[in-house]
Amino acid sequence: MKIYLSIVILVIFSACTTKEVENKDELIQPKREITQQKTKDFRYKEDDPMVERFDVNQDGVADMWKIYQNIVDGDQTKKVLIRREIDLTYDNNVNYIKFYTPNGDIEKEYLDKDSDGTIESIRHYESNTVSKIEEFTKNPIKEGLTLNPDIKPFKIYYYNPNGVLKKITKDNTGDGQEDYFLYYISGKLDRIGIDEDGDLKIDKWIKNSVDLKKEVESNSNPLENSIENKDDTKKSESDIIDTIKGN
Repeated sequence: MKIYLSIVILVIFSACTTKEVENKDELIQPKREITQQKTKDFRYKEDDPMVERFDVNQDGVADMWKIYQNIVDGDQTKKVLIRREIDLTYDNNVNYIKFYTPNGDIEKEYLDKDSDGTIESIRHYESNTVSKIEEFTKNPIKEGLTLNPDIKPFKIYYYNPNGVLKKITKDNTGDGQEDYFLYYISGKLDRIGIDEDGDLKIDKWIKNSVDLKKEVESNSNPLENSIENKDDTKKSESDIIDTIKGN
């Protein structure tokens, strides 16, 4: 069954420790205690002091990791959380990675939507709000979790500072260049521009309501189908997991 990951995946497991909340996007309630007992780790060396591991489903194998880094701040060195990695499907395949800035803000997320070992979506953040979502047909991640500049997204969603969709661009020809542009006003599709000859200029505009409706149906906003909005933070962990696995 295909599994669609959401930004809230981190929230599911952020309550897995008995420590204080470390990042601005974490929830205090509901809490769920998971002991840090000895677990097998297929991803990192067990004696790595910069890795904290957890066995969420209690099967003896690590399926969530906190990755830390020493940051120099003036005359002090602080151990800062820079990344979380989660094996949501418990199959030794990390399909959700969340990155943080040194001050605890969300930087970006990698999502493997169908748990095939390939990252299909990258979400970028500004001030802890999604600013851009890139969708890929090929894995854009190189060794060391860095981005491969040669792999271009086939679709990009752009959001305003309030997290409202303002534009979608698509590469319909597969040449790595945007040629299809959907413009939104107050989150609703207003018009479509098409570059028909690859000169980076709009050659054709679509404003017909019927045609726009078809595009809305085939280009749904990923954030509208996820469960990370404020009201959903009140859900229990089991409700969130059921919602994700039900998509």
